Amino acid sequence: ALPHLKKGDTLQVLPVGVNFVDPRVPGADVIVRFGPAFVTEEGSREDRQAIDRFTQTLSDAMHPLVIEVENDENVPAYDLLASTYLKSNLRSARDAQVFEDLSVLAKAVKGETELSDQLKATCALLRKSRLEQATYYPNLAIQSRLVLFFTLLLKASWWAAGGWLWSLIRYIIFSKIRKSTFQSPVAVGAAMVLFPLFALCVLLLFMIAGWPLWVFLVWIMLMISGRLVYPPLPLLMRMLLLPLEKQRMLRAGMTDIKAMTGKLVR
Repeated sequence: ALPHLKKGDTLQVLPVGVNFVDPRVPGADVIVRFGPAFVTEEGSREDRQAIDRFTQTLSDAMHPLVIEVENDENVPAYDLLASTYLKSNLRSARDAQVFEDLSVLAKAVKGETELSDQLKATCALLRKSRLEQATYYPNLAIQSRLVLFFTLLLKASWWAAGGWLWSLIRYIIFSKIRKSTFQSPVAVGAAMVLFPLFALCVLLLFMIAGWPLWVFLVWIMLMISGRLVYPPLPLLMRMLLLPLEKQRMLRAGMTDIKAMTGKLVR
């Protein structure tokens, strides 16, 4: 952009840190932090040193805006803590303190403390039970089987009524796009185009069949209500079929982690 500036103009860069637990999870919270803008020095595409200085300046400006977990092995533990914190509604998502709280949680998973051991044990249980996705729905692990059954029933009704189209779109796009940051935005964009067309086709089918309009409205309400249940259908099924002993262990672990999270950010 620099060669196209008018004489006397400057190019300002505004660093923005976007923090999330998992960008592929529907309904995930996103914490955005803005840093102070800085003026870009004069340079060209061939000026390697100027490019390197710009990159370093941008990196330094982004560092305090992004929560980092240094060791990849600690990411599942941080995700579990952060998800528990965000779903517990300890603070409003718009509260500036949320970023500081999440930074505290990121530091808590670094040391070999009792807290880290308990977190690792719960993460190991989720992994062995093929329930890694439950990390992002911590409240699901403490629900009774009756609640899980009705949640599954609603999700299954949504899937049968047309939610399978979303599952198909998501599967195709996720298999084509490897970068997790872009998978869900592309899938949502495709759904915004295909679902209205799908609804129009269903409406035409109802009109041709001579079915009353209220049946179509019930179908619309079912599709909307089903999308309010964020946990995916396979996860709900695995949670419901989890042996009682493992369910008790998971419920106890998630309850303890919820209490620990509250203590850490007080």
